Amino acid sequence: VRGVVVGDYEGATPGLRGFYLQDAGDGDPATSDGIFVFNFQNLNLVSVGDRVTVTGTAGENQGQTQISATDTNVTLCGTGSVDPTPVTLPMASANDLEKYEGMLVTMPQTLSVTEHFQLGRFGQVVVSSGGRLQQPTNVVAPGPDAAALQAQNNLNRLIIDDASQG
Repeated sequence: VRGVVVGDYEGATPGLRGFYLQDAGDGDPATSDGIFVFNFQNLNLVSVGDRVTVTGTAGENQGQTQISATDTNVTLCGTGSVDPTPVTLPMASANDLEKYEGMLVTMPQTLSVTEHFQLGRFGQVVVSSGGRLQQPTNVVAPGPDAAALQAQNNLNRLIIDDASQG
């Protein structure tokens, strides 16, 4: 694949040991134009904005598509840029975020911190649109109404992670 580095998380553990690469796209808004390139050798090969060509083995790791590559499989080809893709919450379905996997995105709407329980340990916060999401049973009685509100909440949340794997 050939594309522009849109996120650089190379280096030793606990880093992600790789980088996100986005190509010009296939013109299909239902599919992602980005991919994670895993470099298990803990090298620092690229920087954000580098245009690179990568060869390697494609696969899935923890639900994320990735290419496993070594330093000999990454070739610098200059520099470039990618415009971020706007993404808004809530999503129409639970699988809608898949089409943005590995891509540079922007959230043009105001988001609220809904949860920060994992912040200290894992560097994660949950954000949502339209204000902080309420616990369903704080708003409606337990049962079908609470389950329906939870389903709505699930489509209106995004986990932001600092990539530290802390």
